[in-house]
Amino acid sequence: MNLKSCLSIGIIYFLTIPFINGQTLKKVSRNPYPDFNEQYFVLKDNPSIKEGPYKLSINGVVYQLGSYKNNQKSGVWQIYKSKNVIDFKYDYDTKKLIFLSKDNYLNSSDSTTRGPIYLGGLTFLLYSVANKIEIPDELREKMPSGQYRAVIRFLVDSLGNTRDYEVQTSSRNVQFDFVAISAVMQSTNSGFSFLSAIDKGKPTNVPMMLPVNFSIVK
Repeated sequence: MNLKSCLSIGIIYFLTIPFINGQTLKKVSRNPYPDFNEQYFVLKDNPSIKEGPYKLSINGVVYQLGSYKNNQKSGVWQIYKSKNVIDFKYDYDTKKLIFLSKDNYLNSSDSTTRGPIYLGGLTFLLYSVANKIEIPDELREKMPSGQYRAVIRFLVDSLGNTRDYEVQTSSRNVQFDFVAISAVMQSTNSGFSFLSAIDKGKPTNVPMMLPVNFSIVK
């Protein structure tokens, strides 16, 4: 393929992006949190409907690449665990993983046993939890300066559902523990679902633990 052909293909691709299935699209770029940037397309006549390519970056690093069809995740989504390092690929049309990094297996040589997978990616989940920490001003004023850390435990069952949220390790501040468990519950029940853990090829119930850290500086 010569350079002229490459340029022509690139121009055709660029021109066809705003039109999918005969509908005009509008590009959206938004920052749901200070360190997040989403770029996607919506129907120009109905901005509540996502259609076409989607990209999510956190602090300038891409963590999600995928697409939407009629406001539903469609086709293959690539989820990154760090810059340019793919953690897994999931096909929403076939509901199957088509690539999974070896880090997800308890034993890298055993592909029949792995932990649960959050389809938004673990990095995205941790950032989401951090951004959902909401401490009322009156509570913040009462909390001494320092580092607060709570570990929240919950179950991902064999169907990928989450339940049985509890504080595994307390921050030694009951009110902050409540804030932490609320942030984890919100984050794990919005936007993306879980794939259940697999034990010797069979779906199984497995607990997960997420640390929640927060600093008070006065």
